[in-house]
Amino acid sequence: MSDTDVDLSDVLAGFDNMARVLDRHGRDVFAEVGRDIKADLRQQKRERRGVGGENWAPRAQSTRERGKRGGKKRRSSASTGLLGKIPTAQKTTVDSGGVELVNQVPFAMAHHEGATVGHGAQLPARPHADLNPERVDDAAEALAELAVQAFEGKR
Repeated sequence: MSDTDVDLSDVLAGFDNMARVLDRHGRDVFAEVGRDIKADLRQQKRERRGVGGENWAPRAQSTRERGKRGGKKRRSSASTGLLGKIPTAQKTTVDSGGVELVNQVPFAMAHHEGATVGHGAQLPARPHADLNPERVDDAAEALAELAVQAFEGKR
């Protein structure tokens, strides 16, 4: 049996550099992706459809009639849209580890997924918080490119 020594110092240095660069510049990548995600969410709200292209369910007839006869006071849907500010009430946190989007409206997911709400009413799903898979791919590609450049010592 023979002993073989392998010098991995260049590999380890590459990994160290990659970690430093990703920590320093990963936030920039995620900040850009976060802006794109917010733009997607605003577009979904404008078009009243989910990321997959499915249209949101319209308001129920009873809800439309209640509005006509002066029922519950609410903001004009012309100014706030079908889901009001829910689709864009996102708090974004960006760091080198990723982007976190949290909707600050407590009942937002009931609108997103659909739910049974007060007095047994069925709230239809109106998906407004889905991530566009292209945005996820963009982030992965940008991070991979950054990591390779860092590993090769080009950054």
